[in-house]
Amino acid sequence: MRNEASLIYMGGVPGSGKTTIGKLISKKLPDIKYISSGEIKRPEAKRRFAQSLSLLDQEKTFQINAWFLNSLEQELTKGLYLIDSHYTYPLPDSSFVRLLPEEYADCIDLFILVETSPENVYNRRIQRGRDRDSVDMDFIKKELTEEKEEVYRVSHKYRKPLEILDNQQEISITLVNFIKILKTIKFFGQKIYKA
Repeated sequence: MRNEASLIYMGGVPGSGKTTIGKLISKKLPDIKYISSGEIKRPEAKRRFAQSLSLLDQEKTFQINAWFLNSLEQELTKGLYLIDSHYTYPLPDSSFVRLLPEEYADCIDLFILVETSPENVYNRRIQRGRDRDSVDMDFIKKELTEEKEEVYRVSHKYRKPLEILDNQQEISITLVNFIKILKTIKFFGQKIYKA
C-alpha cells in the first residue's frame, strides 16, 4: 500500500456518525476516496459464513477484517483514502474483539476517533431500529470506552497520529473540524489539503 497512497482510518461505535461524516467529506473534498468498510464486509460475511456481520464470533470477525484490510492493501493506488470502520466491535456474548490486525497498523497514516455522547448514540440507534441489546445505555457507554482505549493503544504502540473528532454538535461544525485536522496533518511530507 506504500505506493503513495495515504490512509486515514476513522473509527467510532455504531451510531457515532462516522459514515455520515465520511460520505459528506467525500462530497465536499472529492480528492478523498471514501470507503465504508461495513458496505464491503457485510456481503463477505454472508458469503463466507452465511451470517450477519454482527453475529460472527471473535475469530470470524477478525478473519473478515483481515480480509478487508488485505484487499485494501492490494487495491489502493496513489491518493488519499478515508476508511470508515471500528477499532473494536461487540460480540454476541458482550465481549469485544479488536478489529485492526496488528500487521496492518503500520499502513495507516492517521487514526481518527469519532466521539459523541452515549445519548446521541442511543438516539441514532433508536431511529435506525437497532436491536434491543445495542440500545442499552450501560452497554453503549462500555462500547465508547472500549473503542477509545483501543485506538489510544494502537496509536501509541505504532506511534501514529491520533485525532479525536467531536461529533456532538451540528454536522456542519464537525465537518469544519475534520477539514482543520486535514490541514494540519502531512503525508509524505506534503500537506494533504490546501485551502
